[in-house]
Amino acid sequence: MIFVIQPQCRRRLLTTTGRRLLSPSQRQIHHIFPAPQPLRYPEGYTTLLPIVLAANNLVLPPTAEFDRGYLDRAFSAVYNAKGRPLNVASRTPYGGFTSYERVVPFFVSHQAPHKKANSDDPNIVYNTLNNPNIQNYEPHTFAPKPIGWLIPEVAAAISRDHLRHFQRDSASPWDIRYFDPGELDADPVHVLTAFDASNDDTTGGRGQMVKSVAFADWINEGGRHARTMHVERLLLDWKRKKVFAEVLKGWSEEPYPVFNHPTPGESDPLAFAIDRAALPIFGLANYGALLTAYIHDPSTNETKLWIPQRSKHKTNSPGRLDVTAGGGMRLGDTPLTTILREASEEALLDIDYLTEFLKPVGTVPYLHRSPHLPSLPLPQQASGDSHQNAIPEHRPIAHRKPHTFSLSEHPNLPTSPLQQHYILPGHYYLYELSLPVDLTVSPQLNILDGEFAAFHLLPIHQVLENLLQNKFKRSSALATIDFLVRGGWVNEENDSCYTDVVRVLRGGLGGGGSVPVPWRSFGL
Repeated sequence: MIFVIQPQCRRRLLTTTGRRLLSPSQRQIHHIFPAPQPLRYPEGYTTLLPIVLAANNLVLPPTAEFDRGYLDRAFSAVYNAKGRPLNVASRTPYGGFTSYERVVPFFVSHQAPHKKANSDDPNIVYNTLNNPNIQNYEPHTFAPKPIGWLIPEVAAAISRDHLRHFQRDSASPWDIRYFDPGELDADPVHVLTAFDASNDDTTGGRGQMVKSVAFADWINEGGRHARTMHVERLLLDWKRKKVFAEVLKGWSEEPYPVFNHPTPGESDPLAFAIDRAALPIFGLANYGALLTAYIHDPSTNETKLWIPQRSKHKTNSPGRLDVTAGGGMRLGDTPLTTILREASEEALLDIDYLTEFLKPVGTVPYLHRSPHLPSLPLPQQASGDSHQNAIPEHRPIAHRKPHTFSLSEHPNLPTSPLQQHYILPGHYYLYELSLPVDLTVSPQLNILDGEFAAFHLLPIHQVLENLLQNKFKRSSALATIDFLVRGGWVNEENDSCYTDVVRVLRGGLGGGGSVPVPWRSFGL
């Protein structure tokens, strides 16, 4: 005999069964982390969006923009001088754009590899630029992407190094492409002025604007070690001659990784290694790990965060609030080894406790550029131009020598104008750590490290207030906002621009993926 349970009886049975299975104590354990209540914003504040925009304010050219420099023919994916100059800009806290500036893309190679048509291994690719048997190769399906962004002065300095090798009748480690004046003249907006054409500071001695920089083929054949050696040679030469001294004075002897973009033809994630201080010179990404430690009291449903205050003697963001621990990912490190080292050094947290309870929770990009940059004048638009308010990649700028202003014009700048213009994208791995309510395990000041002046255990609503009052270090503000969003304290009910907050917070490294991120081959 088959029994059929009516729908109303089925609902009643499930309800009563559920009540029998969960005793009050069991229900309390099951709901040890009940749904948090959205935080109430202080009077006068309705969104965290200005904080996120002020931190992630660098706007890089999208992939489609630098793809203009590639030929359309499938077998000739070589970056050439057919594209237009590329621009970066700064995003204001209210969503506008300012401080437009020309940049030069920095590639590992200008050439896209190809796969043999009869090869069973999709990872075996070949350079077909000068190969007469081109019919034996399949067309490429991707174009090379830049690994960094150079300000014009750096591109010109590399160009001078390139020309010196030719003058000495030696092989140059660089493959540099230049704009032909005729190509720029064809674009009425990007006019190479007589000043630019005669100025070594921005043209590298050839009277031409540098379009793109890459390593020479013979260097790339030597792999990461050859690239590392020649980058270090150039940097030590600049350091000795006091070129870009405002940055290289921070030489640390700490090698940091530079990653390739993952492609079907690239099995080595690392492009080369470089001293940490020199990352911004080449506009290379800085990778790191950030930890947010917290306690949660189930009896009150209250969550508090361990928030340190940075030492007032720090050159970077002195006195500001920070994440519990964090730091840069050195060569040979992983995000996990990085945060284990930093948390045990900066906050003196027990390494065994960290290893057992540390929780990875995602990543955030950090595309920041100094907000104090003076804007370059934009070209005069025709009266019928429909792109008056276009974003920077659709609103080109007139090119002239940048960085000619003096500190006396900008007395509030903490460093030189040139140093303010370097591009240093970031990509941070996020971790969180639940600590005991009885404080038997808690962060402690490391007086030998000198990173922090104090640790504060702040209720979640107080953390929000400090964020809105702009008291956090910018990258740490992003990590802390991500914690509030993940936990549900900030959502569509209390933040008027919640969708935009999440989109900008986790929107990737900009430029259509034009900045590489760490990856692993896993032997594939």
